[in-house]
Amino acid sequence: MAVLKAEKREGTGKYVAFDLRKEGMLPAVYYGKGVENMNLAVNEKELYELIISGERIVDLDIAGEMKKAVLKDVQHESIGEGLLHADFRAIDENTAVHVDVSVELVGEAKGAGLGGVVELELHTVSVECLPANLPEVVNLDISTLGLNEVWHVTNLPALKGVKYMTSADSVVVTCHAPHKQEEAAESETAAE
Repeated sequence: MAVLKAEKREGTGKYVAFDLRKEGMLPAVYYGKGVENMNLAVNEKELYELIISGERIVDLDIAGEMKKAVLKDVQHESIGEGLLHADFRAIDENTAVHVDVSVELVGEAKGAGLGGVVELELHTVSVECLPANLPEVVNLDISTLGLNEVWHVTNLPALKGVKYMTSADSVVVTCHAPHKQEEAAESETAAE
């Protein structure tokens, strides 16, 4: 589990946020049921690395006191890749969390060997589980995915203690014939 250093910050508003960003820090907030809400400042680079790693559960180190939290939301600049603000929701080890987790495809689809094109339609899936059971990613083995097949959330692997919250009929991945082949087949059918 990742550790992210955070400092309590005084004041709020765009001028405070602007000053923080000049120092390479970002405004953040820590909140949750039964905890004291805190305005925080976190290092922008460290937060960015946390986001890239896919970690969602984090230990916030606030002046040496560890607070377990889930990275609930990150606000981005409207232009560019800069970060503006982060929300951390307090969690309890014995209480289920609801988090979006990345879906990654593993293996080569059987249909791809027949000239098919594999497309990942659902990049993240919502899960509910205890923090200890939270997967970093959901790996989907597509080696048996055939040509012109569609797999849904129901095709995702069963993970111990993890419940998929995304609709079961949501499309995760498809393997279809290339568009040129489809257009040629349609032309042949029309000519007949």
